[in-house]
Amino acid sequence: MGDLQRTGNGCLCGILAILGAVGFWLALDKRALSAFCSCFVFLVGIGLILAGIFSTDPAFGFPKGAPEGYPAHPSLGALIHSLGFYTAFTALSFACFLFSRQFHQKKMPGWEAYSLVSGFATPILIALGMTVFSEIAGIAFAVVGVSSLGWMSLVARNFQQATTRRS
Repeated sequence: MGDLQRTGNGCLCGILAILGAVGFWLALDKRALSAFCSCFVFLVGIGLILAGIFSTDPAFGFPKGAPEGYPAHPSLGALIHSLGFYTAFTALSFACFLFSRQFHQKKMPGWEAYSLVSGFATPILIALGMTVFSEIAGIAFAVVGVSSLGWMSLVARNFQQATTRRS
């Protein structure tokens, strides 16, 4: 994927996550748990924007011709990319657990379980991607992106539908 496309995707996803955080803030009751849910989704957006703007150093044979290992001295851009990545997906895991609590309080066991599974699966898939530096790393990161950001989209849709029904 080209740098411009990767940057655009990261920034667009980050902006959508920030808008989602605003939507959660408006849809949820104004208790501390709800505020934390919105704040963690906001952090997801900030992390995705940072990871989108800054790129990693060539490593592990990607792109073709890159060194096989990780650089001994990563660039500042690579460090900021990593900071954004870890911020986004750590915040996303916390958001999963906080929303699980929200769904427990609302007696929605299916959503509660889905949120718990997503919260545990996100760091497991990231760890798998970080420890197995090969073709499977890209697959693990793709799966974590689709599954965890898909979770966030479905939760937003759930709250949107609930808010529409209340109106």
